[in-house]
Amino acid sequence: GGTVAADGTYTPPATAGTYHVRVELPSNPASRTEASITVTGAVSISINEAPRLTSPGSRVTFVAPVTGNPDSRVVWSASAGTIDENGKLTAPDTAGDVTVTATSVASPSKKATTVVKVIENPAIRFKFEGKSDLIVVLDTAKAPDTSANLVALVNEKFYDGIRVHRLEADFVVQWGDPLTKTLPIDDPSIGSGGPGYTIPFETNDLKNVAYSLAMARKTGKDTAGSQIYINLKDNETLDGEYVVFGTAITRTAVNNLSIGDRITTATVEERD
Repeated sequence: GGTVAADGTYTPPATAGTYHVRVELPSNPASRTEASITVTGAVSISINEAPRLTSPGSRVTFVAPVTGNPDSRVVWSASAGTIDENGKLTAPDTAGDVTVTATSVASPSKKATTVVKVIENPAIRFKFEGKSDLIVVLDTAKAPDTSANLVALVNEKFYDGIRVHRLEADFVVQWGDPLTKTLPIDDPSIGSGGPGYTIPFETNDLKNVAYSLAMARKTGKDTAGSQIYINLKDNETLDGEYVVFGTAITRTAVNNLSIGDRITTATVEERD
């Protein structure tokens, strides 16, 4: 397929495929040589739908499919923060828009961009099956790293499908164990699950007052991961032992929770 001009210029066909070009001297047929040429389609690149809101220092992972070429590699860049070769953005420590760009390795002129907004004190909306939405507001000034961790997990849809596994009247209500997605709520292992990593204890002056949001943990301060709790009353005995990093603003929704209630979706939102 394709054509070869008198000067040897090869023009490939429009259809993708592998083609063979033969060259030989009329006076010496034994001089024949052959080259294989692979023709690819037009290269295009896009960035899959990803979270468009994050908090300072949080992480967001992007995926950029490439079509029209077997080389699907891309080079990532970001206008602020850092982004690794796998498309994982670590947001900057200040609020503002971050432009993320994916560039095709096979065809560097082909690029795709998207914008992520980094916001302070984001709201997290937990939608529970058959219950009112529960909204918490994070304090990124006093607990930036703990807030960033929750925002990252929410953006990764970690909490979708998780159930409330602990409720002690006049004390706390707790969720965040991924084991509750599949195991019976009374399974003895419930309460031990997490995201596969732990985060450092973040000291601040926020208190375990009624409707405050805090990180649950195992033994040792640096053992929190994904489990969170909301205080149902002032719990001064917990101060300094558990990281408080937000407040529930939908108190009726908190009061109506029961063990076994399932989260359908959790999303990051910007407050008006």
